[in-house]
Amino acid sequence: MLSAAVRGSRSAGRLLSGRIGWLGAVTGVVILAASQLLYVLGDYGDYAVALYDAALATVSARPLSADSGLARFLDVVLAVYSVAVFATVAGALGAYFLERNRPATADPAA
Repeated sequence: MLSAAVRGSRSAGRLLSGRIGWLGAVTGVVILAASQLLYVLGDYGDYAVALYDAALATVSARPLSADSGLARFLDVVLAVYSVAVFATVAGALGAYFLERNRPATADPAA
């Protein structure tokens, strides 16, 4: 299951050239991998609930409703991931607007 998640993120990285697109694909893989892990190890009896909780934990750092050691560990990992994703998106948007507002420079060879 973990190797499939890694393969999926690598192939998504090759297909998508933009940082934001790649980050979205990796976030989808992280959500699916976390929800499958929670479901397979028995923390959730229904996969839809595991997927919902994993998605919210990944995107907004909302704590998982399960109360096991794995769920607590994933809470921390997914919270750190959501902060990293937010910082990356903010940095990419900031770089875009800074680059767009930069004045054109004269050609030094001319």
